[in-house]
Amino acid sequence: MAISNEIMFNCFVLLLLVAFSNAQSDVMAQGQEITPGSTLISTMANFSLGFYSPSLLNNSYIAIWYHSDSQNPVWIANRNFAFPRDFGTPCLTIDSNGSLKIVPKEGKGRNGYNFYLFEVEEPTNSSAILLDNGNFVLCVLNLDGSIKRQLWQSFDHPTDTLLPGMKLGINHKTGSIWSITSRRGDYSVLSGSFTLTVNPNNTNQLLILHRGSVFWTSGNWKDGRFEFSEELSNINNQEFVFSRFSNENETFFNYSISNLFQLPNHNKGLIEVQTFLRLGNDGKLVGRNWDSKVECPYFENELFEPKHVSEVGCVGKMQHKVPECRNPPKQYSTSQRFGNMERNGLRFRESENLTIYDCEKNCISSCDCIAFSSTNEEGTGCEMWNVGATFIPVEGGKRIIWSLEIVEGKVLTGEKRVWLQVTIGLIVPVTSLLLCFLVYLKWKTQILKAIRKIRRDSEHQNFLQELGAKTKSFDIPTIMNKQRRDVRNSELQFFSFRSVVSTTNNFADNCKLGEGGFGPVYKYKNDKERNFGRWPRSCH
Repeated sequence: MAISNEIMFNCFVLLLLVAFSNAQSDVMAQGQEITPGSTLISTMANFSLGFYSPSLLNNSYIAIWYHSDSQNPVWIANRNFAFPRDFGTPCLTIDSNGSLKIVPKEGKGRNGYNFYLFEVEEPTNSSAILLDNGNFVLCVLNLDGSIKRQLWQSFDHPTDTLLPGMKLGINHKTGSIWSITSRRGDYSVLSGSFTLTVNPNNTNQLLILHRGSVFWTSGNWKDGRFEFSEELSNINNQEFVFSRFSNENETFFNYSISNLFQLPNHNKGLIEVQTFLRLGNDGKLVGRNWDSKVECPYFENELFEPKHVSEVGCVGKMQHKVPECRNPPKQYSTSQRFGNMERNGLRFRESENLTIYDCEKNCISSCDCIAFSSTNEEGTGCEMWNVGATFIPVEGGKRIIWSLEIVEGKVLTGEKRVWLQVTIGLIVPVTSLLLCFLVYLKWKTQILKAIRKIRRDSEHQNFLQELGAKTKSFDIPTIMNKQRRDVRNSELQFFSFRSVVSTTNNFADNCKLGEGGFGPVYKYKNDKERNFGRWPRSCH
């Protein structure tokens, strides 16, 4: 019995050890390492931290992502200092001095690559913790695990994504600026050409800068609203609740998440807040569902229809104009294909750090340009081809060639297209009804004319029958058909006996013209004859 109890106790201890060894942690202690395949997970499993490798690239980055979406990082530590895979196994660690850094654990780069996220000035017993808001903090901990002193935090170094609690503003003591910067390409995490920041000359405004020039402004912040951006204002049913804070040390904007947009965490049955604002490499500011919060055209006269976003505040477009060769009625559109061009094009210097967005605008600005492409796998650099270059498709190719095609006529999109469809939808039935009404009036008029003609000719027909003549009968369709063909009636004109008696003054002699083999002949006066002479008064 004692042996059985001992076996059960040992099994229980073993299960505890296995469970402990498999338990996920949100804390990295001094000397501990994070390598590819291992992660830190925040207490409520909102966020994970580990190594991330973008598609098509052989580089590794330390990144933070929502726990349920590992391919969509919201923060990258070494975005401009990639760790090449051929350098060996990368490792995030806190060294013996307390500094947080990325180093090769083994391989040829072991002694040649050290990227410090934070380097201490003197030896410190430090640890790092991943918080449930996505902030990665290097700190000195108390014995109970609480934070004693903060040394560094990822929220002070955002990349292209703004999380709730991150700041956009200025630290007046150090002069540092909190901002986010777009990526350089779809697969490149390098810093791009757009930056979302606070206006240093007017801290009541947010700005999007394109290579240092103002591309968009939010307008002034007043009463919980940005002047030019309702999408980022605190109004009913909005996802974001923005706030502004200012004192002698710092001035910044940040936002919290509305309760309407909290999602359940199905892994733990807890509430996982999944939201962000991301600045794209085309200058768009998008939310978690990739819907645009800010979207501006690059050119002043560009045919542009933002979806559900006000174009007010798009000031950068006034600095650029689409060349005449691209103006309506010749409008351009872009399409992408995998392949190559038959010859080399015009390549821009790598030092210019051009994005595919920059490359497209350069191509549009050149009337001879018909295609453009990135020069690097990660979607950076720029090469353009002029008229005469031929595209060669490559099945399964990796390089994307963007072609600039001319479309005759103005291309309508967005609300204009909707209104055009509504207008056409109204005009067609109204016009059809009007035509039907006009046809009905014409048809009715012809019927009435036919009926009057039948009544008028009826006594003529009777008179001929009395004389023994053969007569023809006409129905309404026949008469209408003759009227449509404009066929004139060539038959003799008939007069009623009453009208003859009246006009000849009861066959008076003074109205008699003469007499022949068929009997006396009298003059007959009708309205048309008034132009040819006057009748004797006694012959009325």
